[in-house]
Amino acid sequence: MKKALLLLFLFVPITVTLSAQSKQAGTKFILTDRGVDVLNNKTLALNPPAGSVYDKAVYHPQSDEDIEGITYDLFKGKDRIGEAVLYDNKLTEFTVWDSHIALDNGLKVGDNILEALEQGKVKAYAVFNMIEGAIEVYFRHGRVIINAPQAETSPTASLKLQEIEDATVQSWEDGTYDMPTLELNAQDFDSGGAIYSFSLSLP
Repeated sequence: MKKALLLLFLFVPITVTLSAQSKQAGTKFILTDRGVDVLNNKTLALNPPAGSVYDKAVYHPQSDEDIEGITYDLFKGKDRIGEAVLYDNKLTEFTVWDSHIALDNGLKVGDNILEALEQGKVKAYAVFNMIEGAIEVYFRHGRVIINAPQAETSPTASLKLQEIEDATVQSWEDGTYDMPTLELNAQDFDSGGAIYSFSLSLP
């Protein structure tokens, strides 16, 4: 089996680049399962208080038909440091790629995802997406999804990935439509690459 492509972006457009990371000095904000700073409830502040994780939210027309709701770009100064999605006027999810935002385990954008996996700071999982016909691998800490698009699975992971694909296909043939999840370890990856961004869906 070919190395699995990692489909890790959720609602983040692939046009986002690391050059958009904030270069401003300042306090590190801690992202948890409950959010980060003012991004912690169902209301999105368009102009949050001074010193917040972002300075303003600007509506961004979304052309991606796979994304429900409306999207706002989050700015810190002149830097675009994240995106937020609203559905029925409620904040449902957001992604941030500012290096001044860290997880409660110390991880931040730019850290190596494989090292984090080896240190037990994150977990890796694989599922087979029947709609896309491809294996999806993702990393997470708690409810936070950690996006690391350069990570590649190793040949030794091929058998595991084939098993999860076969189990999913069989489930659909049986009419149960399950999507079994497989936990991976550091040995299942050839390379890690840098953490690109963090994403969180609010409950």
